[in-house]
Amino acid sequence: MTLGSTVNALAAPPPEMKPGVRLIRAWRGETHEVVVAPDGRFHWRGEQHGSLSSIATTITGTRRNGPAFFGLRQLGL
Repeated sequence: MTLGSTVNALAAPPPEMKPGVRLIRAWRGETHEVVVAPDGRFHWRGEQHGSLSSIATTITGTRRNGPAFFGLRQLGL
């Protein structure tokens, strides 16, 4: 395998979500809302997070893939 083929095999980064997008997820009887900020961070319960995964992990108490937890993988994001 050459370096070029390794680089080509890497997945493209997911498209960015526009500021103001709201992601809503119910988990164990509680509704959670995340808002995408203009700087690309995520706001949840008055806190800023750099990734959806950190929010999903905090909500569930276990390590989670944030985009999958919030249903974005089903949309191709």
